[in-house]
Amino acid sequence: MADKGRSFKLADVFKHKTLSDVTATPDGRGAAFTVTRQDLKENKHFSDVWAWGEGRGVWQVTFGGKARQPSLSPRGDRLAFVSRRDGGKAQVVVMGANFSEGRPVTEFKNGVVKFNWSPDGRRLAVLAVADKTPDEKKKEEEKRDWWTRDADERRRTLWSVSARGAGKPRRLSTPDEHVSSAAWTPDCKHVVYTACPIGTIDSQWFESELKIVDAKGRRRRTICPTRGHSMEGRLSVSPDGKSILICEAYDERDLFHTVPKLVDLASGRKRLVAPKFDLQGVNAQLLPDGRVFFQSGLGTTLTFHVCKPGGRPQHLASGPGVASQAAVAREALRAFYVYSEAQKPDELYMRTLDDAAEAVALSNLNRAMSNVALARAEVVRWRSEGRDVEGMLYMPSKRGARKPYPLILMPHGGPYSASVNSYAAATSPNIFCAAGYACFLPNFRGSTGYGRAFTRGIIRNWGKGPFTDIMAGVDALIRRGIVDRKRMAVFGGSFGGYMTAWTIGHTRRFRCAVAVAAVVNNLSMYGTTDIPTFQFYSSGRRIPNFTDLYWREQSPLYHAGRIKTPTLIITGEVDKRVPPGQSGELYRALKARGVETQLVYYPREPHGISELRHRLHYFKQILDWINDHTLGRK
Repeated sequence: MADKGRSFKLADVFKHKTLSDVTATPDGRGAAFTVTRQDLKENKHFSDVWAWGEGRGVWQVTFGGKARQPSLSPRGDRLAFVSRRDGGKAQVVVMGANFSEGRPVTEFKNGVVKFNWSPDGRRLAVLAVADKTPDEKKKEEEKRDWWTRDADERRRTLWSVSARGAGKPRRLSTPDEHVSSAAWTPDCKHVVYTACPIGTIDSQWFESELKIVDAKGRRRRTICPTRGHSMEGRLSVSPDGKSILICEAYDERDLFHTVPKLVDLASGRKRLVAPKFDLQGVNAQLLPDGRVFFQSGLGTTLTFHVCKPGGRPQHLASGPGVASQAAVAREALRAFYVYSEAQKPDELYMRTLDDAAEAVALSNLNRAMSNVALARAEVVRWRSEGRDVEGMLYMPSKRGARKPYPLILMPHGGPYSASVNSYAAATSPNIFCAAGYACFLPNFRGSTGYGRAFTRGIIRNWGKGPFTDIMAGVDALIRRGIVDRKRMAVFGGSFGGYMTAWTIGHTRRFRCAVAVAAVVNNLSMYGTTDIPTFQFYSSGRRIPNFTDLYWREQSPLYHAGRIKTPTLIITGEVDKRVPPGQSGELYRALKARGVETQLVYYPREPHGISELRHRLHYFKQILDWINDHTLGRK
């Protein structure tokens, strides 16, 4: 995408088509993927399955706007996907070799979550939302439907289903298991799966176990415990059926540093695929020659590596942006994946696993953005307390903008994540840069992509450490003459919201703030969030109490008495991750002290604003708030 062209408009946010769920034929001559588009008029997202074929190019397979998660059969002769036909629950649909009209092969009352083909292509391992029992239905009708926390949450069940839709599904999991992912053994006689006792994210991340069950659901055993926030990830059983490839936490000390491991199915013994590799590894896949292919965050990029188990990973350069959603054609050793940069929207790419190979773009579905001036992004680096820190800087795309620019500081969420060079990450910066702002997205300590020690640097140090890194970066930009120190705003969501609230409680250098789904009180957050163990881990595994300095002094609310900055507060009304009460506490604290503030609730929204009309209002009110306070209108 060019720097020149018409100005980026707010409506352009909804023109981007997102690509995901890539799958490939074994011979590398075909691939399929999901394309999701946004229809602001209908206030809906529509997703369909598309395909690519050698010699044919890209074409659309489904047209109802309700299909996703395509998966090509082991021989590549059939295509299955999840679809909500006729407005019903999501079911698995299977198409023949010519990708003609498919037919549903499942009829689960509460719908399908995801599925996997068996190696012989005859059956599917299906994850479905558990049906209500007759007793549960009766209690609901009689209004005796109270429930117990950490006990009665709806679980997901594992089933074996005929790929032709013949016969009845076989239940493979037990009623007291909540299943996250599954994979067949090569002989199709067993299914390996991850499950936890409670249907919650917290239980999934911290109480999961790897299990194996025979294909009839009769005999099962636990292989080993498994931890981390990648329990939904891909599982791959080795060709000899003796081990399985998983992605999980490095260890109990680094629970949010995900790495690929090989697990012996007999003993449960684990070994690191890349023991000397200090970065994360996700979406790992076994190759026929025994090597492992995986994705890894490397600073502001997401790229690929291949590695012989126990060896040193070979980096497969994929560009300065983000390469993700990869699927490897196991016979051709071709990787099909989605790639984007700040000025390059999502497209489907292909490359071989040769180190010197160049990537080839296979689609051009986002060509509508080719005549729009998108914000130019660059990686900036600075020093903070003796360490190197970096982040993304987006320059104004507004014609006539002059240095020093007004700045919007945008700390990322997580905190165990990173600001990267992708089109999705550039959504908000494109809006603000078109209005004349520079946007600064720092990767402070706690960010991923810089090694385990850097990520661990935030434990019991949520506020001070990241704040020090962030402000050192801001000062570096001011010294370079890029940023106007008198016209700065700060805006962040989730942990970025935490950092926004923390920042305005420790400096008055920002003209205004926007705090979205902000954690402000660690103690009340622990008591109400759906991931309390995450809070426990971040405290250094200290029991929550009022006397521990972390739980009190690392809470932005504890410093709210210093805040004078006008603050817009935003929350989703049904957010379970950072419950709305967090925003309410900050609002009341500022209101009581006479600080200019507004609190906006979005009905039906969880952790992240997704309804399109809500998103339109969300971006507009944030821009208006920042304009009013940063450019001197208030």
